[in-house]
Amino acid sequence: MDSFKINSWDLYNVDNVLRFQYEPDRSHFDMKVVPTNIKLGEVTNIITNFFGLNFDKTKFSEDYEYYGIKQIYSDKPVQIKIKYSSNITWDLSQNPYTVISKGELEKGTTIHMEYNTKPKTVLFNMYPIINNGNSSLVESVEFGVKLM
Repeated sequence: MDSFKINSWDLYNVDNVLRFQYEPDRSHFDMKVVPTNIKLGEVTNIITNFFGLNFDKTKFSEDYEYYGIKQIYSDKPVQIKIKYSSNITWDLSQNPYTVISKGELEKGTTIHMEYNTKPKTVLFNMYPIINNGNSSLVESVEFGVKLM
């Protein structure tokens, strides 16, 4: 949690909630940033460095229990972090192979992008994680953002 002080006010950013706290009486108010929601199968224009993902299981041939998300393209270097509704964060830059339960995806997932130079386009795909024995099934749905 980062903070800075302006006169008698402390400003904090906690998970994209900006808190203004007045020090003498400890009163405060919050401003929450609501992310743009992205749908599977679409590329959406956004102005922030994060977005919510609308999970739609009907985009896949079957209803699977676990899914993965992979960054497949960015025109500039970008670090991707996926935050689940249970406040668990997964850093795709450290480990590109995610395993996300259908339950977590249905509750809500936010994807945060960190970069030095703002990219124009960042693309991802979501795929089911299946144990099919010796055979393989390849199925994925792409989605992404264009930063304005």
